[in-house]
Amino acid sequence: MHIYIGVVWYKNPHEDREFWIRGALNAIEGARNTRFSIVEVDNSEANFGSQEAVRELGPGVPLLSLSSYGNIGFGAGHNRLMSSAFLEGADFYIGVNPDGAFHRQSLSRLIPRLAAEPSNLYEMRQFPTEHPKHYSPDTGETLWVSGAAFAMSKTSWETIGGFDEAFFMYCEDVDLSWRFRLRGNKCITVADSLYYHNAANRKSSPLIQQRFLLSGLVLGKKYGIDTLVQRCEAELVSMGVPLNAVASDMKLPAELIEKFDPRIYFSSDFSFSPVRWSL
Repeated sequence: MHIYIGVVWYKNPHEDREFWIRGALNAIEGARNTRFSIVEVDNSEANFGSQEAVRELGPGVPLLSLSSYGNIGFGAGHNRLMSSAFLEGADFYIGVNPDGAFHRQSLSRLIPRLAAEPSNLYEMRQFPTEHPKHYSPDTGETLWVSGAAFAMSKTSWETIGGFDEAFFMYCEDVDLSWRFRLRGNKCITVADSLYYHNAANRKSSPLIQQRFLLSGLVLGKKYGIDTLVQRCEAELVSMGVPLNAVASDMKLPAELIEKFDPRIYFSSDFSFSPVRWSL
């Protein structure tokens, strides 16, 4: 089995990168009988046309650095990495946030689940601040998978595709998960596979809120969730953000949405799932 680990950087300090790399190598060392490669792209500034660089991070662990188009967004960045990984022969792709790190046993716990049911979409459980959305304690099944630490197979990528690049940031993971479920596949939280992602004290900002709302608008229009569209439009107008026709031609066919109606998962927030505790 050959697994590629992909990470999209954006203005991350050098020490954070080194911390992430050490964590990845520790987790790889604990996952036997699996071949790993790491692929990265830095969205901080465009260097399109430069040579792709390859170097060894550790014994048998190559790092491929792709040339950058600039800040094209989270989903678009991972799409480039997934495409490169699968074209290079990866069986699975694990995509993670750069502001985190692998637990040393995370990959050894995740890989058996990937091998057993490769058609599913998987997520590692975040710590110390766990995402509050519900998942089954018995099967791990959940309503959507977070893009902070996800995994999918080459077969799924060929069938379902990657992220919808209409989402610059936020909600692209919800959309990908719902497309998996529309095809009858499952979204699974692997509870004993941990990824450090400490977002507990992260401050919000008007720009982040705008990006949440713009992505919510795309998601609402695509899936016909009128209450979500109305809320996002109203809040964007109140913030002075001009509305346009984004996603107006993206709505999925009604007969497809009827197979899995995501409208029931939106009430008044962006959880898109029952939560296990209040934030």
